[in-house]
Amino acid sequence: MKKLLLLFAPLTLGLMVGCSYDDSAILDKIAEMEKEHDEMQAQIDAQQTLLDALANKLTITAVTETENGYIVKFSDGSTATISDGKDGDSFLKSIVVGEEDVTFTLADGTVIVIPLGSGGSSDGGEPSAEDNKIYYTTSDGKKLFPYNSGGAAFGAILISNTYDNGQGVLVFDDTITSIGKEAFSGCSSLASITIPDGVTSIGHYAFDGCSSLESVTIPNGVTSIKTYAFEGCSSLVSITIPDSVTSIGEWVFYKCSSLAEVYCKPTTPPTGDDFMFSNNASGRKIYVPTESVEAYKSANYWRNYADDIVGYDFE
Repeated sequence: MKKLLLLFAPLTLGLMVGCSYDDSAILDKIAEMEKEHDEMQAQIDAQQTLLDALANKLTITAVTETENGYIVKFSDGSTATISDGKDGDSFLKSIVVGEEDVTFTLADGTVIVIPLGSGGSSDGGEPSAEDNKIYYTTSDGKKLFPYNSGGAAFGAILISNTYDNGQGVLVFDDTITSIGKEAFSGCSSLASITIPDGVTSIGHYAFDGCSSLESVTIPNGVTSIKTYAFEGCSSLVSITIPDSVTSIGEWVFYKCSSLAEVYCKPTTPPTGDDFMFSNNASGRKIYVPTESVEAYKSANYWRNYADDIVGYDFE
């Protein structure tokens, strides 16, 4: 009997070694459950933040749309990150940003309305109705997502971005003071844009590559148009430079291949660059105040375009 037991011992040991258990599937499942738990907890926290904001009478200072939902910022500095609920994983059914408040409709039908903060302007008053908005249209009928890191591109924080009935509206929490570096760069579907009067500068590459842009209104108050600001805007046919502009950077209208008419209102030629109107449409004309024609034709850089400069009565 002892000999028989000794014969079975190696066999049993071999079976134990050969049947080692693979627990990777269980570990993956645990990781997935932990992720789902974290996401669920984040949604619970976001909902509680909304309720706390309502209870504490806070206002909303910014609503930023992301790929997966929204980031809502409140007047006390707190934020709530909310998923869009497309996969049924959000407590939120819908969010509507109005002129004065934001309406949250929860999945259970509960409606929460929180007012928007006024933001205020630099002189202590509220911005006018248009000073905190930018109107635009797109060639594909869809909203744009401009680059506005921390409010740096516009001097204000983007509160809402809507596109309805062929009209897009960007609403900010304060007066817009600039169209900053790369703000709309690469927005190839941008077709037209109207900028509010508080803007004083158009930054480097601001509209670079906006190949569908046909119309842009630059407000009187802009003093500088930076390098490459409209480079590659191949659908732009006409541009008016307001009389407040004192400087035009390098290559500003480079490769604007359809640009045929430039209306330059300043009586004193702005500082410029050799290539500011390079690669425009054949036969392009630059219209300047009649009394300033000779000043433009003899000014540094502008003299390169002397044959294209024509007097114009802007009145």
